[in-house]
Amino acid sequence: MLLFALIFGIFSSAYSQQYNFSKGDSFTFSTTIDQLISQMMMGQQMEVTNLVESIETLEIMDVDNGVFTIKLTSTFNKTTVSSPQGTQTMSSDGNTTNDLAMKAVTGLSYSFKMDKSGQILEIMNLEDTRTQIREKLEGTSLAMVIPQILETYSEETQISNLDNKFNIYPETESTEWSKEKNLTLNSMPLSLTADYNLSGNEVIMDGDLTVSGKGTFNGMQLDMNLEGTQDGTFNIDPNNGAILTSESETLISGSVSAQGMTIPMSISFTTKLSMEKN
Repeated sequence: MLLFALIFGIFSSAYSQQYNFSKGDSFTFSTTIDQLISQMMMGQQMEVTNLVESIETLEIMDVDNGVFTIKLTSTFNKTTVSSPQGTQTMSSDGNTTNDLAMKAVTGLSYSFKMDKSGQILEIMNLEDTRTQIREKLEGTSLAMVIPQILETYSEETQISNLDNKFNIYPETESTEWSKEKNLTLNSMPLSLTADYNLSGNEVIMDGDLTVSGKGTFNGMQLDMNLEGTQDGTFNIDPNNGAILTSESETLISGSVSAQGMTIPMSISFTTKLSMEKN
């Protein structure tokens, strides 16, 4: 379930001025994703809800000729999954075995370079983050799934996540523009095409999303064929391009194949973001 949150849950704002951060700026970036996955299993419809909450601190460490060096620190993570088998909560604030994974990825930092349009140019210190996660989980009940947890902290996946958050501005001033992206998250091929329309400090987004191809999730080889739409409204700070608030709705459907089985699946979720200057 966390994979889909990582793939679809992280979409940012758009505004014609591009980013205008200053060295020393600090922001609290909050994400809430309310997700419903519906799939057909053994002839029966099964629904799973997944509520993902996260908080990150973003610090602007340097600005050099329109390139920002940003330190990202994860400060809170919580996932609540509800299915016919019951409800399970995993939180970085918890103290049970279920909470180990959330606690392991919280409090860790890495840095990245980004230009004013939001394009991710480089990611740094990520291997140190991966080492710390591994060290926290070795010898615990989650030791066997460390490789799967580290999948979400591969350079490819984190660059794609950051790109989804920030790479939204046009290269030149405009009230209408489009973005096309071909990303890879956890070895899953993801294509995004979105049109943006600017009105004052509000941006309306209409997008199409496709997940098509082979990938790996939790060590299992999957063949995914999902497509749908994503629509959102974003309220932007005109002074620096940061998100004030945003809300987007995503609807996708299709099938997932694994181990000789093809499972019809539909996914819908609401993503809410906010970026508050500290």
